[in-house]
Amino acid sequence: MSSFADNWRELSGDNLWTGLLDPLNSDLRRYIIHYGERAGAIDDVFIDGKLIAAKKPQFVGLPRYGKANLFEEVGLVKGNPYSYDVKNYVYGSPKLPHRTSNLMAYVAVSTDSGSIALGRRDILIAWRGTKLKSELDVDKVTKLRSAPQIVGHENAAAMVHSGWFDYYTHVDARAPKNKTISCRDQVLAAVRTLVNEYAEKEDFELSITITGHGTGAAFAILSGMDIVCNSYNSPTTDTEKACLVTAIVFGAPRVGNEAFATLQSTQDMLQILRVTNELDPMPKLLPAQEYYKKIGEEVRLNTINSPFLKNPKDHAHELEVYLHGIAAQQGVNGAFNSTGFRDILMVNKTLDGLKDDHKVVPAIWVLHKFMVQDDNGKWAMKDDPVDEV
Repeated sequence: MSSFADNWRELSGDNLWTGLLDPLNSDLRRYIIHYGERAGAIDDVFIDGKLIAAKKPQFVGLPRYGKANLFEEVGLVKGNPYSYDVKNYVYGSPKLPHRTSNLMAYVAVSTDSGSIALGRRDILIAWRGTKLKSELDVDKVTKLRSAPQIVGHENAAAMVHSGWFDYYTHVDARAPKNKTISCRDQVLAAVRTLVNEYAEKEDFELSITITGHGTGAAFAILSGMDIVCNSYNSPTTDTEKACLVTAIVFGAPRVGNEAFATLQSTQDMLQILRVTNELDPMPKLLPAQEYYKKIGEEVRLNTINSPFLKNPKDHAHELEVYLHGIAAQQGVNGAFNSTGFRDILMVNKTLDGLKDDHKVVPAIWVLHKFMVQDDNGKWAMKDDPVDEV
C-alpha cells in the first residue's frame, strides 16, 4: 500500500482513474475515505438543532466549533498524517423569504507536514448538504437556467439547477453574512488568496480538491467548474500555471444539462469522481428525460449486499454508509468484507444502522459521550459508565 504522496496525481484523476475503479484500487479507497471524512466534517460542525440540539434557536445554521479546532473536534487529527488548517468558513443565503446566512462550506489548506504526506499543497473545499427544512424549498427549484458567471457567456447552452445556482450566487442585504457577498464570492476569494500565496512560495506542487455529500456534492461540482472556467486555479501573475482541480463527491444529484456535462469533459484541469449507491434515490431525482445529465466518472456501490447493515434501503444516502461501502465492498455488486480501511462501528455515528449483534450504540455521535479515540485515531466504545451529572 503506497503513500498518497507517491501517486496523488493518479488518485486525483489526472488519467481519469483508468484501471483504478473496478476493482477499486486500495489506495483510491483510502483516498476517497480521506475526502469523505472531510465532507463529514462540514456536516458535523453545522448546528441544525436536531441531532445535537442548539442551546438557542438563533444558533441554528452556524458552526458549533471554531476554525482552529474543527478537525480536532471531529476526530481527524489523532493518527492522521494528512493535516489541514481551516482558513475560512463560507456562508450562503438562500433566495427565499427567510433572510438567513447559513454555514455552507469551509476552505482549508494542508499544513507543511500534511503536504509532505499528501505529496503536494492541497487546497480543500468541503460543501454541506441539505440540513434545514427551508433548504428543501431550494432543492425543489429544478428549472434549468444559464450560468454565465460560472461558465462564461460564450457557453450559454450550459445550464444548471436554478435553486442551487441561486443559493450559490445570492447576495441579500438583510442576511447577516451575505449583505454584499455571496458564498460563491467567499469561496473564490479564499481560493484566489491561497493559490497566489502558495504558488509564489513554490515549496510544493499545488492542487485543489473539492468534496461534498448530497446537495453538497452539487455545490462542489458547481464550484469546481467555476474555479476552472474562471482560472481561479492559476495565480494572477501566471495564468498558464494552472493546478489540477478534483471533485470527489458522494450521492451527487445531477446538476446540469448535457451541454454542462460536455463542457466539463473538455476541462483538462477539472476531474470529477462521483461515488453513487445503487439504493440511493438522490442521484436519480433529476432524471435524464428532464434534460439533466450525469457528469464525470463514477464509483458504483450497492450496500444492499452488506451483511453489517440493519436496514440498508433506509440509510442508502447517508455518508457513513457510503464510506462503509467504499471500505468494504469488493467490486460492483460484490461481497462485503470487514476491512482495515474503516471500522464498521462508524456506520452508527449518526444512525441506528448496524445490526444489533454488533452491540454498537446507535447515533454514537456525540462521539465524546459514548466513544474514545486512541492516539492512532481509532474509535472504540467506552467501557466506563457515562456521568450524567
